[in-house]
Amino acid sequence: MTAIGTGMRYMLLNYRKAIIKKSVEVIAEELEEDDIEYIQHICEVAEKYAPDYDADRIYGDLYPENETV
Repeated sequence: MTAIGTGMRYMLLNYRKAIIKKSVEVIAEELEEDDIEYIQHICEVAEKYAPDYDADRIYGDLYPENETV
């Protein structure tokens, strides 16, 4: 994934799914994403912001070069 909009979409969907404790493999399958390491990375970053899962902070960690917060 290189498009920032697509990355943000995956990030938001992914951390929402993580809240309900789905496995990385299940999340990747549901998002039709072959790169499980990409989904794992998003989960790891999102977990740092549990239980609030602040989307702006998660995005800032995932894409620091594009941070606007």
